[in-house]
Amino acid sequence: MSGLKRVHKDKNPVFCVITPLKPGDKISKDTKVTVKRNDYPFIWAAYESENNVARNFKLGIQEIQQLRNVMFGVQKLPDFIIKVDNDTAWSRNTLDHMVDTLKEASENVAYSYVSFEYKGSVNQVFPAISFDPDKLKRMNYISSNSMFRTRVLQEIPLVDDDKYKRLLDWAYYLKLLNNGYIGIPCEKGYFVAKSSGDSVSAGSRDDFIKKYKRVTEDFI
Repeated sequence: MSGLKRVHKDKNPVFCVITPLKPGDKISKDTKVTVKRNDYPFIWAAYESENNVARNFKLGIQEIQQLRNVMFGVQKLPDFIIKVDNDTAWSRNTLDHMVDTLKEASENVAYSYVSFEYKGSVNQVFPAISFDPDKLKRMNYISSNSMFRTRVLQEIPLVDDDKYKRLLDWAYYLKLLNNGYIGIPCEKGYFVAKSSGDSVSAGSRDDFIKKYKRVTEDFI
């Protein structure tokens, strides 16, 4: 059954977690255990549908805002939101550190990101290097599992058009850059993601090149 599914709730959360799911997918035990190893109170919901990941993320945000209004009479979302994929494992307090990094950053910093590693069909480490707009225009080196300022997500909508599928997160980071927003690395924390046949690396090279050209033409 599609829709919003609550995983963890707190009446006065500092941040919000959304996990997009395809029908039949589940949040892994490692993800459930490691995400809860943070000290800040938070709310967490999964949104399940046939839509792409970015659209599920967007719909999950909308529905959890409505749910908070019904349950608590509170329309405002927490100041920070992160998409957490369903098969990831996080080091202790990583989400807390990402929030703290944003709290100390200037107002044009839209998101914080940490080092991460793919394990599975693809095995590769991506360190959280300093933000580099020129490098970002050539390739995406930042995970979609970044901590965002909620106001920025509301001001600059997520890119969720299927024409960019496989590169939706890159398209959104470029869209933010075009609107004057940048990211910042968080030096503490990391996560490991299980790579599978549904990852960005999956699919034909021709399809990847086609999507890459669309992103560069529309956002660069």
